[in-house]
Amino acid sequence: MADCIKQARSPTTEQSRSPKAELTCGLCYKDLNKPKQLACCHTFCRHCLEDYVRDTLNAESQTIDCPKCQKVIQIPENGTKGLPSNYHILAQSLSDEIDTGTAFAELKCDICKVNKVIGYCFECMKNLCEEDKNKHKTAPVSRSHHIATFTDGNRKVEKNSYCGKHSDNILKFYCCQCGVPICSDCKLAKHENHKTEDIEDVAARDRERLSKLMEILRQYLPCMNDAVNSAENAEAAFKNHANDTIECINHRREEVKKLVDQLCDGAVNYVRGKLEAELQCMVPKLNDIKEDRKFIERSINITEPVIDLGEDVKIVEVTRDIQNIVNNLPEPKRIDEKKFIFNAGVHGQSLMCKYVGTIGFEAKALKLNFSFDNNHLFMYSIIPVSETEAWMSYYNSEESAIIKVNNYGKEIEKFSLQPFGRYRIVMLENDEFLLSSYGEKKLKIWRNYKESLFAETPFEPQGIVKTADNNILVCCSDDVEREDENTERALLMFSQRGTLLKRVDSRLNDKEKLFNSPKYVCVNINGDVCISDEDGKAILIFNKDLKLIGRYEGCKNINPFRPRGICCDRFGRIIVTDGDNHKIHLLSSSGEFIRYLLTEEDGVRGPVLVAIGPGNKLWVTCKGLIQIYSYLDGAGLLSRPTSPKCVK
Repeated sequence: MADCIKQARSPTTEQSRSPKAELTCGLCYKDLNKPKQLACCHTFCRHCLEDYVRDTLNAESQTIDCPKCQKVIQIPENGTKGLPSNYHILAQSLSDEIDTGTAFAELKCDICKVNKVIGYCFECMKNLCEEDKNKHKTAPVSRSHHIATFTDGNRKVEKNSYCGKHSDNILKFYCCQCGVPICSDCKLAKHENHKTEDIEDVAARDRERLSKLMEILRQYLPCMNDAVNSAENAEAAFKNHANDTIECINHRREEVKKLVDQLCDGAVNYVRGKLEAELQCMVPKLNDIKEDRKFIERSINITEPVIDLGEDVKIVEVTRDIQNIVNNLPEPKRIDEKKFIFNAGVHGQSLMCKYVGTIGFEAKALKLNFSFDNNHLFMYSIIPVSETEAWMSYYNSEESAIIKVNNYGKEIEKFSLQPFGRYRIVMLENDEFLLSSYGEKKLKIWRNYKESLFAETPFEPQGIVKTADNNILVCCSDDVEREDENTERALLMFSQRGTLLKRVDSRLNDKEKLFNSPKYVCVNINGDVCISDEDGKAILIFNKDLKLIGRYEGCKNINPFRPRGICCDRFGRIIVTDGDNHKIHLLSSSGEFIRYLLTEEDGVRGPVLVAIGPGNKLWVTCKGLIQIYSYLDGAGLLSRPTSPKCVK
């Protein structure tokens, strides 16, 4: 059998067959020679590992990285010699050689030279018959050797295992209660009253059970392959997307450079043009002043010699002329000083959104940070003021109020409102609110615990927001619960002083309506106004002049799309609740569907209100529940230089 091994190592045999991957060294890609197994279960030739360890060993930690899986492996102090040999790989290789060999049946024992070979000792590298194999397993010098046996189609590696307490006793039994192999002395002592079995019987059952477990793993492996392929595809797609994004950014960089050049060239041309125009006015005036100076200089130059040498008559004449000049000396002409003032930017204002764009990591799946019960039956507004606190307006059978709550649902402040009814709020600054009082048809300012009238509305006011121009926009409807063809709806825009600036009615003509039931309103970074039309089953998008520029009517839902709460993120995208379908929609700034931000599968049921607060926290009010999510992570802004201001 040793001859079979030597023959298996010959070049002819090596080239003539394709060794199994598990019988091949991952470093030299040849049949394993003296295989050593690492802690990660990968096996390599001993001499290959010695070369690899010599080249890559971390001397401080005495570790290497596995050549296959890169796992950090601790190397024993005596080097690769201390690593365990993989005798199962050797036995498998030997088994393959027996299957392909022709002279195995003729081999004789290397000890007795007579009997038929049934085993092979890897340590001694000797063929053994049945009798010498049993002697070999009990001899003191060889009792720990590994012997591969091949009898009656049963192939395995045999090695006597000895008891840790009774070093001369072989572990022949298995304690079913303790789950450990034991020797005969242990069976009579510590495990006397325990149920035991022969270790061979247990191993036979476990070998069969292990085969079944391996089959389960083999059946599971395709799922893992699919998972790996999916992960690799996701990784590749993410890299491609990153490269595409970088390409877009670089393209935008060039566009911005051109824009900056255009702005600066325009400013330079403006300065030069203004300089030329002003010089056309200045030069004649300057020339006149210079001429006046020359006239005075000539008068002085002519008069001085007359004073010293002139005759009497000349003195009298010149004196009269000079006196006349002195008497009529004009006020020296002046040219008003002018200068250009250049401001290298507009302080306190970001122009990124308008001229460059925005950039940010979201996770497709939002992370739920906090959730608490909502004990108020009807919630009408939510205004986050920090990552953990928000103002809300509500009414129930007992009262109407504004409350401030934290992320655990604890009530921090509370202001009761009169009369009893529905109120929606928008924060103007700090703790100053503007309230829409539905029953009174009024807008009120809440300041220092007192109410004051802001404006009156012709219909019941509902959603309210402050626009990009600091005006106030209100959705109004007369008797929302009546809902007939004569019901009036309108959008009203007020100035900061409560003066009505603009009114947009719902009816386009006798047959068409612009909107049916505007409930909530918000403004995005572009200054566009976004309105949820609940009964109209749509989101309407107006520009800041209240001209309709976009419309979204939902996706294919089981129930009709009936939007209510609405808000916008820092990218101008629109977030809207769809309570009947238990969804929250994410739309582009122009009203195009992007994806469902949250669904019933995410724990959102019957969402009503939604708002984004400090720290990119998304607050969602559902029926009986308020949830706070982390919405955006790492969003940033890019700015651009502004054109210079030139003033006269």
